[in-house]
Amino acid sequence: MTVAFRLDTTSTSGTAHAELHIAIPGGHTTYRTTCHHFFHNDAGGGWSTGFVQTVPSGTNLILYKDAGGVGTWSNAASNNTYVKGTVTFEIS
Repeated sequence: MTVAFRLDTTSTSGTAHAELHIAIPGGHTTYRTTCHHFFHNDAGGGWSTGFVQTVPSGTNLILYKDAGGVGTWSNAASNNTYVKGTVTFEIS
């Protein structure tokens, strides 16, 4: 399955976390772990590259801001967070 995603002028809230999740369409689950790059602008801080990951039997695309997966997404962004990318993965 290939999923292209683009979220523009979105808001985030709650507890700051290293992961941002996007549900996989159609209720599908992933077969194995994959990693792909994507672009993001978190809370208007400028464009950067992160990675999107799938995990076995997962139901979400998991977006990380940095290669180490440790940077946290803003917990108070108001209409100024953007993510865009494409990921291809096997489904179960």
